[in-house]
Amino acid sequence: ELSKASTGGHFALALDRIKQDRFRVEGVGEGKLVSWIGANENREMVLDLVTDGPHLIVVGPTGSGKSEFLRLLLTSLRATQDFKLALFDYKGGAALEEFAEDSIGIATDLDQESQLKLFAVLAHELAERERLFASAKCSSIETYVAAGNQLSRLVVVVDEFVAALASGPKALATIEDIAARGRSLGVHLVAATQSLSGVSRAMLTNLRARVAMSSSDPI
Repeated sequence: ELSKASTGGHFALALDRIKQDRFRVEGVGEGKLVSWIGANENREMVLDLVTDGPHLIVVGPTGSGKSEFLRLLLTSLRATQDFKLALFDYKGGAALEEFAEDSIGIATDLDQESQLKLFAVLAHELAERERLFASAKCSSIETYVAAGNQLSRLVVVVDEFVAALASGPKALATIEDIAARGRSLGVHLVAATQSLSGVSRAMLTNLRARVAMSSSDPI
């Protein structure tokens, strides 16, 4: 659709250039999580999870390209930036498998034990970051790093978000905790879902960066 709407071939030229650069965003500053996400008729577009988020939700029906968008986002992020990654793939694992080696863990809907284990790892990570900040008398990751400490941001990707929320109380509690406290702790949630049914309004309030792939329902 962007290609059809473009004038002067800008979109095609932008796409060719960014592919050659392996979706690298130049000039990314410290403490950013910037990815290339597309182009329109006159400019290229980037998304920074730190300033545009802290959390992102991608919504669209089956076949609209949600998983491809997640792969684009992660490919661009890891081209230039150092961050930790946790993956929940409720499509059997195939959609995000290529990023598994760079992650602290990947869980799928085919293995409940992997889900529980990774949610436990994330709960521990949140508690540990809170302890580090308290001991350093810092209120956020920005002040913690500014004080001379090193700590990578953590990106938690959930493909089929509603399925993850419904998978059990541990999943729901951990995801709610990330949505509520992740900003100051440097933990960012990236969620993809076919529908917002099952996502609470309180959680949506924190999912401030939003991408609509397409819509089959005018409402």
